[in-house]
Amino acid sequence: FESRFPLHFLFKAIVTYVVETVAELLVLAMAMFLAAFFCLRVLLLPDATTATIEKIYEVEEAIYQE
Repeated sequence: FESRFPLHFLFKAIVTYVVETVAELLVLAMAMFLAAFFCLRVLLLPDATTATIEKIYEVEEAIYQE
């Protein structure tokens, strides 16, 4: 069996591999950006983080009491 377009399959495989790799790297980059953003937020605004956690506990307590 001899294909009329042998390079077509090779090209398609390479393009598919490159697209999958770029997509995975983009997802990883977004996750790292979000992690760095939230870490920086905690470092710059530690009181806001504590206040937010306390507010969450207050809401949970109010829900539990009802």
